Amino acid sequence: MGMCPFELADLRRPRRDGVGTSLLGSAVEWLPDMIDGISTAVLADNERARSFLEANDLVCEETAELELAGEPHEHAVYRIGFED
Repeated sequence: MGMCPFELADLRRPRRDGVGTSLLGSAVEWLPDMIDGISTAVLADNERARSFLEANDLVCEETAELELAGEPHEHAVYRIGFED
């Protein structure tokens, strides 16, 4: 699977108005044809981020302990594959 990193940043805008979904959709449309899916990791206790990803059809496939600022934190890894 090819990789194309991007990040949706929390700009402290009002939530639930479709901005994140629109940005994610635009990013996916922009991806080259050779990219057959995306994955991301979020803090496991970040329910808002997990809810957003699940609402956009990403699936939590695993949890992993990753280092953040020198400390271990539990992350949930989400993925979605694109159909041809």
